[in-house]
Amino acid sequence: MCLAVSSIAVAGTDAGQFSVTPGSCGSLTPTLAPSGSCTVNVAFSPTADGARSAALRITLNSASHPVLDLPLRGTGFRYG
Repeated sequence: MCLAVSSIAVAGTDAGQFSVTPGSCGSLTPTLAPSGSCTVNVAFSPTADGARSAALRITLNSASHPVLDLPLRGTGFRYG
């Protein structure tokens, strides 16, 4: 059975400091064959100094794990 991903997004307190793009997935709603894989790209663009955190939230068609939250962390600082 294929795994249908209904969304890949950034969620949480500092979600606006991170962004996600499809990478090899081709979209943020891929369907993966058994043993298949693809990548997404996550970027951190802080707007202020200090620690920031969010989650990469992947919503699936899986009854056992319908939502996966992967932690994202970054620290912003100024040069000079």
